[in-house]
Amino acid sequence: MDRLGLFNFNKIQFMKLKPKESFELSANLLKASIERGVVEYFTLDDEHYKKILSSSGSRRKFKLLNFFCLLKSFMYRRRATENVHSGHYEIAYPCFLTIKEHIGLNSASIPKYIKVLEDIDIIRCERLGDLKLKDGEKTLSYKSGVNLYCMYKEDWQYELNGGKKYLMHQYKEKGWKCVDANERNIASIKRKANGVINKIEGISKEKPLSIENKYKLQRAREELEKFELEKRSKEIYALLKEHPNQLLSNVCPESSREYYTNLERSLGLVDMEGCKLLPYNSYSRIMKNYIKEKHDFFLEKVEREIKDFTEKYFPDDLYD
Repeated sequence: MDRLGLFNFNKIQFMKLKPKESFELSANLLKASIERGVVEYFTLDDEHYKKILSSSGSRRKFKLLNFFCLLKSFMYRRRATENVHSGHYEIAYPCFLTIKEHIGLNSASIPKYIKVLEDIDIIRCERLGDLKLKDGEKTLSYKSGVNLYCMYKEDWQYELNGGKKYLMHQYKEKGWKCVDANERNIASIKRKANGVINKIEGISKEKPLSIENKYKLQRAREELEKFELEKRSKEIYALLKEHPNQLLSNVCPESSREYYTNLERSLGLVDMEGCKLLPYNSYSRIMKNYIKEKHDFFLEKVEREIKDFTEKYFPDDLYD
């Protein structure tokens, strides 16, 4: 600090200082920063300082103050010519590992300190979803998203929303995509289920399966089928919303085309030339609610709706 010109220690004789004796230092932060042409300090407001020191126990409050100072030191500070609507957001997004390296807080404690700072209206925090790196249809890697922090003030929502868009754009340029936080857990469960299936099927080639292994195999297959149905349902809703009045077999990804084509034909929703036999509202309702185990029920429903539609709009005496 002496070399950087932040403090002047020359006038202090440390060897002659007695225990509990205090000494006075004058800081020269502003002058030193201006000379180097950068801002290397931040202001700790008295209001924030008093709130933090009155919010926690004697040991915890200093850790809380340390944590808050770290967050504020990471936050971008706008110049006088900048504002929140010009794409300059006063946010910070250090990961838990960075926080631990700087001030020694463990991952279990950090959320508690975040909650305290939010409860006393000093900061606001929002989590960016997990990130997924893909190569075409193949997922290469997952990693946890980060927390975004901003000061609590009148336009804090603009800061966080703008900061999220900025970060997502940065990750997108590197090939990462922000996904639902549950997607990573689902991928892990599916890997485990596939592992169980492969293991038990390998055992079945050598000897008859025990009742326990048969049960595990059935559960693993049901787990995979459940996730596949949920994935298919989300895909159907998204495609129908994005492409109204279109057949799913015409607008779906290439990997799903055969599935939707066979399903539409097996339910009698289209003729041999691929033309709809029902109004789009009826078609979309059938596709959204279709369940494989009730295929015959849906087949009868489609036949009944086609009959009612034909009798209503194409009666036998139309051309009499």
